Amino acid sequence: MNKRGQETRKHIKKCACSLFAEKGFKQVTMKDICDVAKLSRGGLYCHYESTRQIFQEIIDDMTSEQDNEIDLRIEQNCSAVTAILLKYLTGMKTHYYSL
Repeated sequence: MNKRGQETRKHIKKCACSLFAEKGFKQVTMKDICDVAKLSRGGLYCHYESTRQIFQEIIDDMTSEQDNEIDLRIEQNCSAVTAILLKYLTGMKTHYYSL
C-alpha cells in the first residue's frame, strides 16, 4: 500500500476510534465513519469491509504498541513494576490529553 493509502487508513482509524469510544462498538456504522472521516462510502469501503475490521485493526495497533513498549523497557533493564507503572502513567497522560 502506498503512503497516501496508509495515511487514509490512519485517518479512518482515528475517526472510528473516537466514534467507538463515544457510542460503543455496536452503535457505530460505516456511514457514521464516512461522515466523521469526510469520505465517500466507496472511499471507505476501498480500505475496509466493515466496522469490525476497522475495530480489529485499532486493537491490533494498540497491542503492537504495547509489545514495542514492553520490549523497550526490557532492553532498558527496567523491572516489571517500573515497566508496568511507566506504561500506566503514560496511558493515563495520553488519555487525559485526548479528552
